[in-house]
Amino acid sequence: AAKGKALFNDWSCGACHTLADAGASGSIGPSFDRNTRLTREFAVATITNGQGAMPAFGGQMTDAEIATIADYIVAVKK
Repeated sequence: AAKGKALFNDWSCGACHTLADAGASGSIGPSFDRNTRLTREFAVATITNGQGAMPAFGGQMTDAEIATIADYIVAVKK
């Protein structure tokens, strides 16, 4: 979880998204907290390919980094 949290913060995910565990309170993108539709598969696909205003990070992040962030978000969303 620590590595996922570090990547979440290093890539400034909290600038757009809310995630209490990371101390993030962004309001541009959807909140991850209590988001019942947020699955690991959805997170990986969205981080990789982007969606709506969310840019694609595939090619900027490694597949392992994307998987680590997705696992972290899904594990700590409250």
